[in-house]
Amino acid sequence: MNEANIEYRVRGLIKTLLQLNRHRKQSVAASQLISAKNFEERADRMLHLSYVNLAAP
Repeated sequence: MNEANIEYRVRGLIKTLLQLNRHRKQSVAASQLISAKNFEERADRMLHLSYVNLAAP
């Protein structure tokens, strides 16, 4: 295997690793957004229940 072939393969591996890292970061960001949205929805429900309980005789 010559030097150019080795360099080509190494560059391909590096590119693949960078793509995987980018996808991992995107996945983490998406998970954080989903978690924040779920937290917001739970907080809204709790606030609603608090108002309902306060309004109850």
